[in-house]
Amino acid sequence: MFYNNYKDRVGKNGEKFAEKYLKKRGYLFIARNYWTEYGEIDLVFWHNFSLIFVEVKTRSSIEFGTGREAVDNSKKESIISSSKVFIKSHCIKNKAPFYLWKLPLKLKYRKLRYDVIEVSANEISKYTIRTHLKGYFGNKKMKGDV
Repeated sequence: MFYNNYKDRVGKNGEKFAEKYLKKRGYLFIARNYWTEYGEIDLVFWHNFSLIFVEVKTRSSIEFGTGREAVDNSKKESIISSSKVFIKSHCIKNKAPFYLWKLPLKLKYRKLRYDVIEVSANEISKYTIRTHLKGYFGNKKMKGDV
């Protein structure tokens, strides 16, 4: 993959690091870098009957603010709107797509959750999870039979 600059490379590596972090904690991976007309969702996971949309913010310093500060109201609206497109396009009756050894499955979910993961990048190859803000904004329980 070609990156335009250092910032893009650090951001994508931070997303990969966050993805591994969540997988190690038993989250089931559904999608990455999902684009809509409203913007991008970095990661989509399923865990404990929740469909989780994750915004990853990687920082090499907090000189210009923390990752959570970058998730302003406009960004939140973009992620929520994009998640609605994802659900409309890929989910049927509160079931999310999941592939196990290339076999398509559907995972039931009872609520939507929007997380922010802040990743620290000290060097190009050294990343750490600073915070995992579960349910940082816009969480919603699903109505109907799930």
